[in-house]
Amino acid sequence: MALTDEERSRIRQLLGWPERFHQTDSALEQSMNAIDTRVESLPLLRASLVETATIDGNIRDAKLRFQAEQVGSIKLQGVDELGLLRSLGRAEVGKIAVQLGVEVRHDYYSGTLPRSRATARGPRGGGNMAPRG
Repeated sequence: MALTDEERSRIRQLLGWPERFHQTDSALEQSMNAIDTRVESLPLLRASLVETATIDGNIRDAKLRFQAEQVGSIKLQGVDELGLLRSLGRAEVGKIAVQLGVEVRHDYYSGTLPRSRATARGPRGGGNMAPRG
């Protein structure tokens, strides 16, 4: 069964590809269309999508539990849980990117906002960008 529209939107979100330009930004769309024909590959992709949803839920739960790192002289254990969960999320996003053969344009699990220079073809400008020829 082909990827659903919801699964495609979730993949765009996880890989940091803008939903707005998906009609014209063909690299990811072509990859998702191609994987639709690979019935044996879809379960792996869907397993990563399910895992990221689980990780997202665990991150929400952890944020509620760990609102404070220290109370008086008592240091709470487990504050690094968020870092571990984000790392696990990045690994799953990496699996999706490798399977589809596309780049990750924004780190969904970084906790930072996308850069303002994001375009349909990825981020543009800034001091760390290679010149385009």
